[in-house]
Amino acid sequence: MSRLDSGKMSEALDQLEHALAALWVPEEGALPKARVCMGNLVFLAGVSGRERSVELLDALRAAETSRTFLVTIDPKLPPWALDAQVSARCQREGERLLCSERIDLTLGAGAIDRASSVITSLLLPEIPSTLVILEPAPAMLVTALARGASRLVIDSDAIGIETSVEIARATSAHLADLAWMRIYPWRNQIAGAFDDPQVRPAVSALQRLAVTTTGSHPLPPVTRLLVGWMASRLGWTLQNPSCAIDGRHQRILLDLQGHAVVDAPPGRLLSVEISALLGEARMLLDLAREPHGATLQVACTTEGLGASVAHITLAEPPLQVLLDRALDDANSDLALRQALHAAALLLGPTPS
Repeated sequence: MSRLDSGKMSEALDQLEHALAALWVPEEGALPKARVCMGNLVFLAGVSGRERSVELLDALRAAETSRTFLVTIDPKLPPWALDAQVSARCQREGERLLCSERIDLTLGAGAIDRASSVITSLLLPEIPSTLVILEPAPAMLVTALARGASRLVIDSDAIGIETSVEIARATSAHLADLAWMRIYPWRNQIAGAFDDPQVRPAVSALQRLAVTTTGSHPLPPVTRLLVGWMASRLGWTLQNPSCAIDGRHQRILLDLQGHAVVDAPPGRLLSVEISALLGEARMLLDLAREPHGATLQVACTTEGLGASVAHITLAEPPLQVLLDRALDDANSDLALRQALHAAALLLGPTPS
């Protein structure tokens, strides 16, 4: 680990480039190294999240084939300080080592506005760059790095809906959201409930949407994201946290609640209830899970058509697995962007 306190980013860049070159100097008696690099991978982390980020980078498949950056902001450092460390991650293949590069940068508060130039200069050109933001980070640094990224991975549950929307607006890069991925089973079951041609018309005649999450706050990001998804898919106009207007100018009641649960993390979906009209009949869709359970009960009752109950296993993969999937996912992100923009309206307009 080397420390630079001068604030001269050109000096920091020179030191880092020399350290990177030194990784590939042949060592007597050691196996030869071959660099493997299919992309740039940039992680932004705070001091409290640094240990988690290190563990993730050590486990991620993408880090095995990327020039990886771990950028940490530490306000306890001298303002212009920059701590830098360069290392290689290697795997043996026959009589050689296949290696990727890792650059760890820890910045003082004064160095933030210049850090993006150092990072950008060290990104390998002509290969894709991915920016990962799983916790709040300085907006100036995020915006500067997002402009050149080809992919962004965020967690709107951790950084908030407004910040997520600002990031989405700052770039046309492919966007993935871990919170969006976590609620996929719920979205899939809700959409699937209206697949039957006999009940499909009910999706245009919803009357009430109730969402309950753990915690005391009725509007955590996961609630706003789910409601934003439905609003964007069905053409609703969100008036306020208790009312939406559909495409037929009919009022939809929104009942969004938080429910304190002992030993359960806040902002976790507990239930979604949807009521709709199907002609003169009523349809009720109820998705519910126990606060600590991994099974989702999906009950659907339609007057004149009967009732059905299914139990779905809620797979909740570890963060590393979820992140690997996000980095591999090449699906369109338009629905996510639209859901985020709609979600922002639940608490008023998003800052421009």
